[in-house]
Amino acid sequence: AITQVQVESDPVDSAKIDDQSVSANPIVEQQVNQVASVGSNDCAQGSNEARMAVSASETADKLFHYRRALRFCPDNADFHNGLGEVYISLNRAEDARYEFQEALRINPSHSAARANLSNL
Repeated sequence: AITQVQVESDPVDSAKIDDQSVSANPIVEQQVNQVASVGSNDCAQGSNEARMAVSASETADKLFHYRRALRFCPDNADFHNGLGEVYISLNRAEDARYEFQEALRINPSHSAARANLSNL
């Protein structure tokens, strides 16, 4: 015999976060704040991340910060171009090509992306 179990739940209510549980747990609070920032498409924060990418000395740090910048501001041609340049330094030509093409899709007159794409 198969027993059916019916669970009543409101998808809207189940998606809500209890403010008390968030403030009681700093790790959860940090994650919620990060998601809220990413969701707001905060290009100013993306610019800060891009500046950190430019000033980073390690390629892994450049990669991390450009990817983070694009999470904050996905329609920034300069961030795509910068990430493409990092991919070139890692010999990841196809990933670089994609980023340069994205930069040109966003801004067809982006001369650096056009030059980088032609040099692949």
